[in-house]
Amino acid sequence: MFKEIVRRAKSDSLLHDSAIIFGASMIVNVLNYVFQLYVGRTLGPYDYGVFASVVSLLYILAVPCGTINLCVANFVSGFKGKKELGKVKYLFFRGFRKVVFFGSLGFLIVASLSGHISSFLNIENTMPIVILGMIFFVSMIDPIGTGTLLGLQRFKKLGFVQIVNSSLKLSFGVGLLALGYGVNGALSSLFLAGLFGFGFVLFFLRDVLLREAETFGKEKILSYSFPVFISLLLIAFMSNIDIVLVKHYFPGAAAGHYAAAALLGKVVLFASSAVSGVMFAKVSELRAVGKPTAKLLYESIFYVFCISFAVVVVYFIAPHFVLNLLFGSSYIDAVPLIGLFGLAMGFFALSSALVQYNLAIRDMKFVYVIFASVLIEVIMISLFHDSLLTVVKILTGTMVLTFSSMMIITKKEIIG
Repeated sequence: MFKEIVRRAKSDSLLHDSAIIFGASMIVNVLNYVFQLYVGRTLGPYDYGVFASVVSLLYILAVPCGTINLCVANFVSGFKGKKELGKVKYLFFRGFRKVVFFGSLGFLIVASLSGHISSFLNIENTMPIVILGMIFFVSMIDPIGTGTLLGLQRFKKLGFVQIVNSSLKLSFGVGLLALGYGVNGALSSLFLAGLFGFGFVLFFLRDVLLREAETFGKEKILSYSFPVFISLLLIAFMSNIDIVLVKHYFPGAAAGHYAAAALLGKVVLFASSAVSGVMFAKVSELRAVGKPTAKLLYESIFYVFCISFAVVVVYFIAPHFVLNLLFGSSYIDAVPLIGLFGLAMGFFALSSALVQYNLAIRDMKFVYVIFASVLIEVIMISLFHDSLLTVVKILTGTMVLTFSSMMIITKKEIIG
């Protein structure tokens, strides 16, 4: 039985490549957890609060970075399918010049506003915000490289770069904190890791970057990038706004219980994201050369469903065990939320796979679906929030509606 599973995994490129990215992601998340744990224990509650608030701002600023990554991967996949690697080089260097400019501009804006941002966050000095600007600069550059690796479907090298980045972040973090640099040292480790990690990306792309460049029009990239940005922004909003609203409507302890359930629920998203990412690159290539993509869509939905189903079953069967293992007995009030939250994230994971597919084939009708879902989620939670369980039920209903609507939007590819 085990040999048959291994054989199937090797013969199925989607499953094989997803397993590579998933394995790398597991290592990355372990390293990130160790980094957060070390920083939290070394800095103490007050300084760790400063660190966490700055990193939270980074997540908001990082939406354009995700847009760059997907846009580059989509076009590079098409060039790969047509064997036009000279255009990959042209896209890389043209994109690199653009992101250096906008990254520098972003740094200057953040640095110039550092006093106001520090005051809003109740941070005593501006240096953490200045370092945030430096991290933003590197975060704008990195997606040009990682998007190119994803588009070329060099999944092992992409996974290696992700592991190297997390390892460097941990190493720099430990070293700088040991030297007494505090919050600034912890934040600087993110900047240094991204900077050195980009060097590995250049090494892995050296065969492409040494080719003769082939020019092409940039209009299609610009027309594609805006809806990608809007869709990523809406998805980020949809997957986080419930936590913000709960923090607004419920007392601190209840909001903490909900946040714990949310973090566990999003394990479903993390576990299935590798499948969606690999599918995006493969579908982008097939579309560029005019080959059918429905089979990859079917396989992706099936694998995401299997992963989601497995996690959700565990959450419904053993919520006490899962919660105590990861958060401890002080979060016991979150037990009734875990199974239903996992179910909501399961449907969201399926919707996300369909979003990635539609982005790959450049069909942007789904943006209206996500926008409507966000509105429904916000309005319903704002009107009905008598308990945390009610909020989770609303979230689950919204995710079911989103998935059903995404299936309708994608029916042409599903039915054939």
